[in-house]
Amino acid sequence: YDAESSASNTDCVISFIAALSTHPYVVTVESNGEILSDSNSNAQWITQSAQRGFRPFFDAGITGAGEVVSVSDSGVDHRSCFFADSRGSGDIFNGNWDFSRRKIVSYDNTYRDDNDQVGGHGSHVSGTMVGDRIDGKPDVGQGIAPDAKLHVFDMKPGNGGMSDPGARRLFESIYNSGNGAKVHNGSWGRSGRPYSSHCQDWDGALSGDYDEVLYVVSAGNTGSGPSTVKNPADCKNTMTVGCSQSVDGDLDSWNDKGIDFMTHWSSRGPTKDGRQKPDIVAPGYNIVSAYGNPNKNGQCTTHDMAGTSMSAPVVAGNAALVRQYFREGYYPCGAKGCGSSHRISGSLVKAVLVNGSQFLRGVQRVPGGSVSNVSPYDSTQNMGRLDL
Repeated sequence: YDAESSASNTDCVISFIAALSTHPYVVTVESNGEILSDSNSNAQWITQSAQRGFRPFFDAGITGAGEVVSVSDSGVDHRSCFFADSRGSGDIFNGNWDFSRRKIVSYDNTYRDDNDQVGGHGSHVSGTMVGDRIDGKPDVGQGIAPDAKLHVFDMKPGNGGMSDPGARRLFESIYNSGNGAKVHNGSWGRSGRPYSSHCQDWDGALSGDYDEVLYVVSAGNTGSGPSTVKNPADCKNTMTVGCSQSVDGDLDSWNDKGIDFMTHWSSRGPTKDGRQKPDIVAPGYNIVSAYGNPNKNGQCTTHDMAGTSMSAPVVAGNAALVRQYFREGYYPCGAKGCGSSHRISGSLVKAVLVNGSQFLRGVQRVPGGSVSNVSPYDSTQNMGRLDL
């Protein structure tokens, strides 16, 4: 039986679906579409204060320390200087965890493999969240939460395509029975659709056994029209992120407007069943972050990429800062230990992130093109640009 050749035979597929749909245990049959896959230092101050160079959370000692952030993507170049380890000898592969590690505490290669490709998407995304050079030198590629640690769920074999493991499989890996990551970034998606079984699985997990987890997801890059947001970005309990602009040399044209403007290609709501998305926007045009190259050991190369895939990890990194703020008792007076530690739900972190957001001034066709209007709480920006 050749599954690949059979899958390309239309008559075979239709016959199989027809037979499957008559089975008494089958509730629904749906397609599972193909997954589509600014300097980090600028994104730091844009989202912490929107005042050039001012990072008040870093100044207060909130850098993601004690937090674990998770990523599902093409993999991570774990030998890059942004992720390499100088301590810890325990196994981090095959579902194992070693919290003594400097950066990557678990790399789940049981679904796909254990590395990224050259110039890989996952290394760039992960660098934006938590990247930090092993030699301690300052770098424009330093992540939003540089002292946070990383869990990796690899979804891509070599140069092949990414595939979705399903909510239950993914969350079990992320959560590690409550001892794993509480923030996850998924910068991937498939075509949006009316409320699907995929969303039922995602929303059920996030409101049930995994309610401590904030799942951050990219909206997609197929905007300028309505209802272009991807799945699982169209689910109810995921935190969906659109793309705003960065500043200065991170932009592609001197005529690009900057941080108060969105990019025209950022996917928009409402969802196919009429719910408002995205939830928030963050800088993603352009982001300089870690460059994966598994053929070189210890390299510190960076490169720029653009898209909502770059915006989402900016939010995920900031979510780690918010978690540290509550866990270390900064609430309610702003100093470490002045308050008590709290149980931190994903909903609490999401609420803090969206309520500090600032509305944008417009949407620009980039690079350097025309500007159109945007309104508060609309299906383009919704709550606006992240600002802690």
